[in-house]
Amino acid sequence: MKKCPWGKIDAFQSISEFNRFVAWMNEQVIANDASETFVKQRYAGASTLDEKWFTHIDSGEVWRLVRPDPPFAGVFEPTR
Repeated sequence: MKKCPWGKIDAFQSISEFNRFVAWMNEQVIANDASETFVKQRYAGASTLDEKWFTHIDSGEVWRLVRPDPPFAGVFEPTR
């Protein structure tokens, strides 16, 4: 297996940055470099935040993407 090249994002600087990231992630899915997977445990137990999980195909790593909801700035991070 290969190492996942994705990097953690602790906070998105704007909704525009988040939207650009979502477009990039959608391109990863279309290229079969990633797949969307079932959310198993919500970020910080928050059921109100919009969250998606993605698997990096080559490494098998699973990452969460949580949409900003001010004052929370969103996050992209590994699930484990």
